Amino acid sequence: MGKILGVPVRTFAALPLLTRPEVKRASGEMFRHTFFGFDIDQTLLRSDKTEPPITTTFSNRPILAQFVSFLERAVPIVVISGNDMEEQASRVVAPLESALKGTGLGHLLRNFTFFANKGASRYSFNPEGEWNKAAGEAHSRRHGISADDNEVIRATLESAFPDFIWEAKKGKRIEVRRYLGSTVQITLKPFEVQSEREKTVRGIQHSLEEAGIAKGRYEALLSGSSSVDINRRGVDKASALRLMMEELSIPEESFEAREIGFPVFYFGDEFTLTADSKGGPVYGNDMSVLRVPNVIAFAVNLDQTQVPAHPRLINAGAGPQATLEILRYFSLLSEASRHLPRGARVDLPDARVPLFLKKEITIPEPLSRMDFKSTAVVLRINSLLADPARESCLDGNLTARESYVLSPVARLLEKGVRVALFSGDESGRQFEVIEKLFGLLTEKAAVKNLLLYADGGATKTAFSNEGDNLSKESDTVYGEDKRLGGDDAAQLTRIAAEVVKEYRQRLEVRAKQGDREAQLYLTEASGAERVRLRSESAQLAIEKIMPEERDRLIHNINQRLAQDHADLAGKYAVRSGGFRTIEINRLSANKCSALKDLQQTAGAKEVLYLGTEFFIRLKPDGSIWTGNDMEVLALENLTALGLNQDQEEVISLKAPRIIPAGSGSTAAYAWLKYLADNLHFGV
Repeated sequence: MGKILGVPVRTFAALPLLTRPEVKRASGEMFRHTFFGFDIDQTLLRSDKTEPPITTTFSNRPILAQFVSFLERAVPIVVISGNDMEEQASRVVAPLESALKGTGLGHLLRNFTFFANKGASRYSFNPEGEWNKAAGEAHSRRHGISADDNEVIRATLESAFPDFIWEAKKGKRIEVRRYLGSTVQITLKPFEVQSEREKTVRGIQHSLEEAGIAKGRYEALLSGSSSVDINRRGVDKASALRLMMEELSIPEESFEAREIGFPVFYFGDEFTLTADSKGGPVYGNDMSVLRVPNVIAFAVNLDQTQVPAHPRLINAGAGPQATLEILRYFSLLSEASRHLPRGARVDLPDARVPLFLKKEITIPEPLSRMDFKSTAVVLRINSLLADPARESCLDGNLTARESYVLSPVARLLEKGVRVALFSGDESGRQFEVIEKLFGLLTEKAAVKNLLLYADGGATKTAFSNEGDNLSKESDTVYGEDKRLGGDDAAQLTRIAAEVVKEYRQRLEVRAKQGDREAQLYLTEASGAERVRLRSESAQLAIEKIMPEERDRLIHNINQRLAQDHADLAGKYAVRSGGFRTIEINRLSANKCSALKDLQQTAGAKEVLYLGTEFFIRLKPDGSIWTGNDMEVLALENLTALGLNQDQEEVISLKAPRIIPAGSGSTAAYAWLKYLADNLHFGV
């Protein structure tokens, strides 16, 4: 039997929400006497740096539109983070405030409250939608660390952790987190080894008790994946929810109640209950909310097998996409209930939420017999290397460093394997990834085995080193026939600008008609859509457009080219780029032309291609949508690893040269590590 590899596979499952009577009743009553609570990272937002559909900043994305919808119905929303207010408010509060005030809905902020530092700090608004600073100051004084106790804690930690630096931004550090004049939390980080972190918690607790201030006042707890937090005892997500219930006059239920009359719906991704090395319980960051009997909790853990059994805890799929699907379901349910006679049965299909499962895959024969002395490994950057998403249930240690996927790539380069990175985006934006990869190389000269094809295949960059310094050199000869000519660039820019102007007008009409998504895009803080030439006319891009408008814009550009510019239509391809981008390239600039160049110039007889867009879909109008990576199959001597987020798409293709290989960056890591560990290479 061949070698077995464990990879995460993303699939979808039905979530029968209507089996919960609290869900049905709350939506039927238009969510009176209830509210929604949320964690942030991996619940509302992804914690990496990828572009959409869910990003690290809460700015004009689908979940934000759902928030606005609930706030308009006067449904309170509470977001609670264990992290620092200064860091988290800029990701959540500022974008929400900008979006609402930009659409004339600033008053709705009165229904929104944000807690950080495990609930020790608060950001809320008055009835007019303005920041309630006084409430924040009072909350921090009451739930924070007093000045006298702060001095005792500092002296205790200085003695116990002399190698930790106070107030530092990097390295082993002790962060004193303040808000509105009060110290609200003290955090030690990072701890790479879990047992060391557990020992630290016990040691701090003992030291504080000896100092005479811990009992009944402060406690040290594990936080996130690598931190230890010191907070006032009893300050946690449960206390924040209880405070909101008190302010909203929501009575506390009994734990013995068979049905919750006043439910609080809470979403979090850290519903876990494990044991430490001493056999003591270790609670996930969201577990405290279950101490509030009103809470109906949706566990959107990336690893659903970790969710403990509890009558008020629902296994609800994985990550922000699951949160979005459930919120959409609540909205549909509420709308359907509004138009039905009182007491009539609501009948909706179950919500469909994503899950990550671990799958054992036998290493296929074509891969095990590949000669890597003459094989190039090719990877997409944006969806694999620049995407350290914590999306798997394989190994918690994989999430410790942002560049973990790059580590086996560095080892391949050092073994003499030619590696090419592909990007539809402009080359300059990808150099940060290259620099991280270069930093992981022990033998810096191995960077000569690396190539970057960017701008949709229109540019090629080779690399070398001068000692510990990275050098980049663009291959201008390669790109001569792949760039937009001067006159062509001007005409294409004008056509794109005209189509974008029509798109903008259409968006403004939608916004005036009350379309919240359109209104949010028109007020986007990072700027409006734009048309621009990339990398010295290597590519024309239309950026920052609404995703649902992308196909229409592509159609309109192609229509204009066919009707009025046949000469251009015969030379250029209009393609979807990123989630909100359209890219126009010369027909000669694509993945296949880049791969052929790689084979010729690098002497690569075979190619192993890792991609995430292997699919053929039917659009609503019956036309075909072909995945971005399908074109590489036109190349001979190529084997592909299909790392789509939806593995069923890869399997349904039944393409003999595409191996269904798991989902996303963590699956890519597993395959790359296998190659680096198990195959022999010639130098």
